[in-house]
Order: sequence, then structure tokens, then C-alpha cells
Amino acid sequence: SVEVSKVSTPDMDAEGLGGQVNIRTKSPFDHDGLAAAFSVEGQYSALTGQLGAKFNGALSTVTADGRLGVLVAPTWQKRRFGSYNFEEDGWSPQVSPTDGKEYYVLEAINFRDYQIERERYGANAALEGRPSADTRWHLRTTYSKFTDHEYRNRSVFDFTEGTLIAADANSATFNKQRRWRRDVRLREKIQDLGAAELGGETRWQDWHLDGQLAWSRGHESNPGEASVRFRHNTRDGSFRYTFDGPYAVTLEQLAGGAIDDPTTYALQRIDYSNDSGNENEFDAGLNARLDLATANPASLKVGALFRGKKKDKEVEAYELTTAPADFTFANLAGGVSDYPYLHVPRVDGDRASQAFYGNFGAFSGARVFEDSELEDWVSHEDVLAAYLMGTTRIGATTLIAGVRVEHTQFDTTGNDLDLANEVVLGRTRTKHDYTNWLPGIYLRHDLGKDVTLRASWSNTLARPAFSESAAYTGINDDDGEVTQGNPGLEALTASNLDASVEYYLPALGVFSAGVFYKQIDNFS
Repeated sequence: SVEVSKVSTPDMDAEGLGGQVNIRTKSPFDHDGLAAAFSVEGQYSALTGQLGAKFNGALSTVTADGRLGVLVAPTWQKRRFGSYNFEEDGWSPQVSPTDGKEYYVLEAINFRDYQIERERYGANAALEGRPSADTRWHLRTTYSKFTDHEYRNRSVFDFTEGTLIAADANSATFNKQRRWRRDVRLREKIQDLGAAELGGETRWQDWHLDGQLAWSRGHESNPGEASVRFRHNTRDGSFRYTFDGPYAVTLEQLAGGAIDDPTTYALQRIDYSNDSGNENEFDAGLNARLDLATANPASLKVGALFRGKKKDKEVEAYELTTAPADFTFANLAGGVSDYPYLHVPRVDGDRASQAFYGNFGAFSGARVFEDSELEDWVSHEDVLAAYLMGTTRIGATTLIAGVRVEHTQFDTTGNDLDLANEVVLGRTRTKHDYTNWLPGIYLRHDLGKDVTLRASWSNTLARPAFSESAAYTGINDDDGEVTQGNPGLEALTASNLDASVEYYLPALGVFSAGVFYKQIDNFS
């Protein structure tokens, strides 16, 4: 199930400017005794004519005395599909040689044809105990893996490499055009995630205690991604593009080496890279709630949480310019796709992969220093949080008030680079800490069993992504440029006013209307 909280109360993690989404996995105690369910689906992509499949299942059981439950829920999906699109790459005002008027003329266009296969599989497992009516414990684990295989064919036409000879509001014609390209990108992306949580709760007299220990590890990699470029170099092309609408473009070749003839292209280069990243997290939390003996129902709740994160990234990039003599577009060409914007042969992805990865040692070139060294970094973020919150109910009105405090320690290390001379000057390290006080007041009033009014004032924050706050610096004296991360980037903080009215239908459903106001600071 999915729980959506539009407003965060002090006992919730303050991360997130606009509420929270909590995903609850299945429990063996959702059913009595033995329970099993599964589904099998078939999928068909009309665009590519390919089939896919999907499986979900769950098996759980509870002991006869109702004290112990076990659950396993596997899932698997393989999806084959594709997509077609074109991307315009800039417009500039130019005077038409034919009528002397000024029109916006397209500078470049990319026609893209994707062939994709995605596979996902994973499983949730849970061991839960209920030794008494007042005590529960659980051990929940999950693992998932996602693999994305992608072949992207692309045709690139840079009209700034030609001469404009005619233009109007919807079209333009160029001659003496050169350097149009056919590319194929061979990419495999792998993501896997494992997590485990040990937790429990118990009630003792007027106290309710709960706590948890949690660990997770995520890994993402693009092993051996290659972008192969075949280019036509001779300045003999003549082209006209015509737009019949924002999603309808036609490109006509009027002269030059035929764009649909693979023999008119030569290998320009292969951009090759390996990159990977890891993120580890550990959480420990404890909460205690005391139900007060007052005239109106009331409680006092306190808690603390520690969360430690570590993330690292590493990239190696190469530009390969020497290849075997038989590594040509003509030898790697496949059939013409049903791509609606430009009917030209694909570079066959399977054939190109076999020729490149199967004979990798025959390709040579240079390591790209900046791409390989600039964003190799590691960052740590530790958060220690505590809160105090009180709740009371007076008639049809519920009032919650409290405050949460979160102290953050951040530490990041990356490279200092001399880009002009391709030298690693050393490692740079930046660390800092900050504290956020986050008070909140929350009011709910039930006009009846079907109508509820809500109003609140709360404070939340959003810390920078690791990729934004990593420390690294690249200095290029040749062009006077400096490229660096922003480890001093501050967390966004928001003060939120929310109000809503909700009408719950007699059956299933709700009508609601709400207004909100947010004051966001440190926005940059």
C-alpha cells in the first residue's frame, strides 16, 4: 500500500518540501494461515512489434497459534519496446536570400530511433512475530535489480555546416552541406538495491515504544557504454527541411552522397566510458509515546533518529579513433526501421556490439582526462534528529503541536585538476555542519462523520543531492574557465501554511479542496 502525507508532523522525517510518500510492503499477517497469489501478464508493443512478459507473486503463512508469520513475494518483468523522436537544436534569425525577409532558421536537428529491452526482478521477504497482544517485531528484506539494454540510432544534421540559399516561415534550404552523421549508442545500465529492516513495538502500561534498525545499499553502473559515430565529410550536400506542424517535419536531400547509403560514411570516433556509483545508508530510530491521564484524550511523544549516508562516483572515459578496417557502417548496417521522420538504415546494434566488444583490443585512442577525473568523488552525510510532540482531542477538534530538530554533518572529497596540462593537483576535502529547528502546529476539526477541516503551519527542508554538493575543481588556464562542484550549497528550507476541506462519500471516495502557501529559502 501507499501512504501519502500532505503535511509532515514532527515525528516524521523532515526531508521533503511537499509532504511524504511511504510505501508499505506486504505482511504475512495480512491473511490468516496460508495465502498465495500470483499474476502473469503479456505485453505487446505495437510500435516495434515486440512481446514482453511480467510475473508477480506472493506466498505467506502464519503459524496455528498466530505468533509467527513468513512471507516471500517475487517479481519479474521483461519489456521490449522502442521510441522515435526528433530534437531541434537551436534557432537563429537569418535573412532569406530569396525574399530578403528575416526568419528563424533551424541550426541543427537530431533524428533518434530507440530499441530498448528492460528487465526487472526482485523479491520481498518478511519474518514477523507477535508473541503477545502488546508486542510485535519484524525482519523485512528486499532486493531488486534493473537492467536496461539500449540501442539508439541517431541522424545528426548541423545546418551551420552548410550555406542557406532559401528560407520562409516553415522551411529552409541549404547547399554545400557537410558533416552529417549516423550514430549508434550501445548502452547497458544496471541498478541493484538491497535493504533490510529490523524493528519492533511494544506497549507497557501507558507507554508505547517502537524502534528500528535499517540498512540499504544501492549500486548503479553503465559498464562499457559506447557511442559510435559515422560521418559524411564531403561538402556536397543539399537539404531542405519543412515543418507542417510542431510534430511534423520532413527532411529532403536534394544533392550529395545519399544519406541512406552506408558506403558514404566513414568512422569518426567512438566515445567509450565506464561509470559506477554506490550509495549506502544506515538508520537507527527510537520513539516513545505516553498516553496522559487527562480529561480529554492526550499524549506526549518523543523520539530520536540517526541516519548515515555515503555515496561515491567514479568515471573512466576514452575517445577511440582507430578501429579495424572492417568496422564500417556498410558492414554494420541493418534494415530500415519504421521511423516516421527519416527512413534510413539503422546501424545494427547486435552486430555493432559483437564487432566492438568482441574485438575490443583492436580499438585504440586516448583517455579523456577531464571526463575521467573531474567527477570522481565520495561524500558522507550524517543526520541526528530528535523531536517532541503533543496531541490532544477536545470534542471534534484534534490539536497537534511540536518541534523537530535535525543536525547535519556533511563531508565530501574530490579531485583538484589542472585541465590544460591534464594533471591531478591533489584531493580537496570540504566539510561543514548545520542545525535546523522545525516547529509545527496542526489542527483538525470534524464537522460530522463525512466532513473534515484541516489547517497547519509546518517547517520542512530538502538537502542538496550528492551530485550537486560534491567537491571537485577543474582549472583550465587555456580558456580561463573553472568548473567545480558546490559543497557549500545550503539545504532548502520551507515554512508551509496548509488548509483543506474534505468530504468523504458514503461509499468509496472523497472530494477535497485545499490551499497552501510556501516560503522557500536558500533557493538558488
